[in-house]
Amino acid sequence: MSARAALPVSAALRVAFFVSAALLALVGRAGAAVEVEARLARTRIAVGEATSLKVVVRGASGGVGEPEFTLPEGLEVLGSGRAQNFTWINGKSSVEIIHRFEISARAAGRYTLGPIIVRAGKEVFRSGVLSLEATAAAARVGGGGGGAASLLVDVLPAAPWQG
Repeated sequence: MSARAALPVSAALRVAFFVSAALLALVGRAGAAVEVEARLARTRIAVGEATSLKVVVRGASGGVGEPEFTLPEGLEVLGSGRAQNFTWINGKSSVEIIHRFEISARAAGRYTLGPIIVRAGKEVFRSGVLSLEATAAAARVGGGGGGAASLLVDVLPAAPWQG
């Protein structure tokens, strides 16, 4: 009978622990300010090359939308991705959402990107304007190509044991 009496107390302690942990997480987030940062990996590229546009949102508790921006004529988005980092250090949680866009130039020129708009909850954040310079395509160095490519790989050990 004593084992049955200990079960409700143990369950009550677990519930109290999880409720207090959730309250601490909310208190830790309440004072955190949302930060939005936008930057280009390279501000000067040649036509045909690409650079990464990275938009980082820190401290948002949820409801973060995709960054909104228009590209000027002569630039194109090759691909995009999203990553989320969650950390919990000394009872304080933090969230970082990273949006990455690969942007390529189709024509030489000076371009401005932005402002980049990010919606986090009921708030709207705008970045400053980013500058990108695209120069004429660099001259190709080396062979003319056109032939088949090959790849040589060394595998060690040469005869792996399988068991």
